[in-house]
Amino acid sequence: RFSGFQVGVSYVPAATINGEGKNFPVQADKNSELHDLISVGANFVESFGGFDVAVAGGYRIAQDDRGGNDDPQQISAGLNLGFAGFTVGGSIGVEDSDRAQDGVAWDAGATYSTGPWAVGVTYFHSEVEGAPGGGEDELDAAQAGVSYAVGPGITASANVLWAEWDGAAGGANADGFGGVVGMKIGF
Repeated sequence: RFSGFQVGVSYVPAATINGEGKNFPVQADKNSELHDLISVGANFVESFGGFDVAVAGGYRIAQDDRGGNDDPQQISAGLNLGFAGFTVGGSIGVEDSDRAQDGVAWDAGATYSTGPWAVGVTYFHSEVEGAPGGGEDELDAAQAGVSYAVGPGITASANVLWAEWDGAAGGANADGFGGVVGMKIGF
């Protein structure tokens, strides 16, 4: 990290398709595997007189020689801004490919912390264009939570969740609520 900036690059010679990956990671079977995956990511994290900024972005591409498929590409970006105990932020990810993951996902949220207490809410939305059976799958989800730092290394928390999924294949849809109560102990 230099003056708040950090950059990373990675290369993977071969990746699995449907869990096969028989040649992973040395030599790609170009008829069944993605190959020559390259990822580039960068972020900036800094505080300016009580104002916190965190920005990140990334780009990934792989070669796909199976049956005339397009090479999958992914782009992601995120931003968090914080001041006086409040933090707001969001992120987005886009995949452009012929695969079932082709689509977009984004989220936005906010938290407030004071003393041992923290509360937060977040919303998530995704659309996948290459759903099995054709069409588009959509997912919407929201979460609200509260946490309390009981002592050094001990945090209690409670969360309420909601999700709704509209599936393309056969009109499958589902929605529901859930809740989680937990305690984190670290030492």
